Amino acid sequence: MSAAGAPSGRPAILSSLTSRLETGRAPRIAMQPPLKMIAALRRAGVTVPGAPE
Repeated sequence: MSAAGAPSGRPAILSSLTSRLETGRAPRIAMQPPLKMIAALRRAGVTVPGAPE
């Protein structure tokens, strides 16, 4: 997968799913926006609403 957030997000999602199946509760996982992707979009002139400055 070539999405910028996929490499960091996939393990967290799988871990959360495993915890949910084993304990019945899912942990809270703090995810950050893909800052490199947002920077690249801005350099290309794309407006990114809601993105951190």
